[in-house]
Amino acid sequence: MRDHKVVSQLLGSEIAVNPSDVYSKQFRRALFGGYQTMDVDEYLRRLADIIESQINKIRELKEEQESLKAQMEEYRQMETTLRNALITSQRLGEDLIDAARREADSLREAGHAEHERLMARAGKLPEELQDEIRRLKDQRNRLRDDLLSVIEAHRALIDRQTKEASE
Repeated sequence: MRDHKVVSQLLGSEIAVNPSDVYSKQFRRALFGGYQTMDVDEYLRRLADIIESQINKIRELKEEQESLKAQMEEYRQMETTLRNALITSQRLGEDLIDAARREADSLREAGHAEHERLMARAGKLPEELQDEIRRLKDQRNRLRDDLLSVIEAHRALIDRQTKEASE
């Protein structure tokens, strides 16, 4: 790695030394008491290798960080989608329950009105019509029970979806 721009992009401008600086560094020679040229050169090579290795590690970590950021954003979008789906299904369930209740109320009122009408005429009707009245009452009771079962099934579905979503 000999590119100064890459080093400053990875590490920022606060790093004043890069591997190429270390590789190319020249020291003046002293007549007496100077350092061994081979030792200095070897040390500079090792130092440059270490710096280059660290720069590579930093680059890898930054790439991994970007990948993780993208993955996290994807998970956030999935969470939002799931949350919206849950809210929609809860509203749908509530709407179904409300519609079933309204229908049950309507049937109950119609049955009650029919019951009153039939009761008023019951004393005057022959046995065959009284059997028909009993049959209609039984049918009304079955319809009411069926509607209540539908309402309870929808309520259980909403409760289960809410529980699954919270997990």
